[in-house]
Amino acid sequence: MKVFNHVWRSVSPVILTAVGAGIALPADAATVDEIIVTTRRGEENLQDIPVAVRSFDEEFLQKQAIRTTEQIAALVPGVQFDQSFSAADTRITIRGIASERGRTSSAVLIDGIDVTGENVTAGGGSSLLNTRLLDLERVEVIKGPQSALYGRNAFAGAISYVSRQPSLEETEINLFADYSTFDTTGNATDVRASISGPVIDGKLALGLNVGYFDNTGFYRNNNQAVPAANSRLNGEESIGARLSAVWTPTDNVAVTANLMYSDREVTPRGAVKVANANTFYLNGAELPAGTTPEFSFLGNQDFGQWLGTVTSVSPENINYSISERTNAPFAGSTDETLLAYVKVDWDLGAVTLRSNSSYLDNKATLQEDAEYQDGVGTVFMGVGLSLANDYQDATDSTYINQEFTLESNDWDRGTWLVGVQYFRDDTKNVDTSLGWYNDPFIVFVPGLCGSGPFQAACSFADSAIAGDPAKVIERDTDSRSIFGLVGYDLTDNLRITAEARYIRDEITVTTNTAIDRVSQYILNVPIDFSFGAPPVLPARDTQSSNTLNPRV
Repeated sequence: MKVFNHVWRSVSPVILTAVGAGIALPADAATVDEIIVTTRRGEENLQDIPVAVRSFDEEFLQKQAIRTTEQIAALVPGVQFDQSFSAADTRITIRGIASERGRTSSAVLIDGIDVTGENVTAGGGSSLLNTRLLDLERVEVIKGPQSALYGRNAFAGAISYVSRQPSLEETEINLFADYSTFDTTGNATDVRASISGPVIDGKLALGLNVGYFDNTGFYRNNNQAVPAANSRLNGEESIGARLSAVWTPTDNVAVTANLMYSDREVTPRGAVKVANANTFYLNGAELPAGTTPEFSFLGNQDFGQWLGTVTSVSPENINYSISERTNAPFAGSTDETLLAYVKVDWDLGAVTLRSNSSYLDNKATLQEDAEYQDGVGTVFMGVGLSLANDYQDATDSTYINQEFTLESNDWDRGTWLVGVQYFRDDTKNVDTSLGWYNDPFIVFVPGLCGSGPFQAACSFADSAIAGDPAKVIERDTDSRSIFGLVGYDLTDNLRITAEARYIRDEITVTTNTAIDRVSQYILNVPIDFSFGAPPVLPARDTQSSNTLNPRV
């Protein structure tokens, strides 16, 4: 499969920054003597810490119009951003450590809040990794194991976004507008605005950021047989807002609170299935038309034989089918996200007590042409010629996180930190995908899951009433951890640091079907469960794990 991505640059930017009653010019970058980062939970000079960190400041992010994780990954060597099946199947790889199944190994954090997510139906992280971000002060990319400080998802590293907080001293107003055109009908609009400043001088400051982004898409579907399927691809429309507050009731206590909301709609990506359908190759040579591929007993294709070959592919070859549900182009994906958090820092003199409480709710939908083409699909074991594959699901996730840390302030021989964390994830995925077949050996039950010459195979026939098959997966994650860090100065120029995190995870998964999509789509029977007694539904399983992640 070839995926077409397009990077655009603005042609008519307008940027205005106002501070107080006058216009402020950007600070001269040459006057910056050091770069301050918070990679290890405290403010430090980037050149003084023994961690591989790449930091991008506010001025750079504005000039480059960077607003997504994918754009950040493209700027850092050793970091890759990969989107496989869909926007919900997203992976971040740092230093070659990738996630193919289960929890991602690279964390994405917003103001210290882990928003990485975990996909239910495919490997990799969730669509949360594609969220556009507002009013950033800094982005830090940390390479290498960071589980001790950043938690269960940061085994390979982390990408940390630091939002700009309102000032207790001055009022700031920022406006940004960017408009681009790229063909006779395509255009992109990016508008952002923010206002912040003190409400009670030296005590309370508030800030409001809003943003709107619309890109009609750089590519078009080219289905000549069904013109109604032809719409723009790689498009996006999103709106977001963030309300922030900084409160310092006393000289020793600081409270930071943020409420963020975003709503994002993305059309399907421009993708082409390489080579012709049902054309097979062996050792680089195309096999004669009508050749049936050879498979082993368990259905694995023989070594050296494959479908398609990577050659020069034109965007004109994009040929999605039309959705049989709506008789319209596939909708793509949507994401609606609400993130709220409250941070409290209490300076007790020798130590600082910190509390971080957060809540995240994400509702995502997905509808894709899973074959990326119109017409007859791939032969599998000589049966099951798929004419269409209408993938559709909806995922609702809720995260609750609470963390307490106690940190040293004035230990003359180094620093130390101890903390505890509780994390709860409740996720529900409803899969209503459908498939159609023209294999004469498949026995369809009229009226069960559709009508017409080609019956819709019940993807999950044992899970719902006739006419509305749906697969429901519920995943509940309960995670508790204890972590700590000690940095000791052996000499004035040499420090040794040890850190560790102990994690106790308990994950419970519940499903209402014993049929997976692959076995149902091939033979219309649950072949994976054809031996032994049928399973009792709903099926539930709980797994617990204990891990210790140390680093010196």
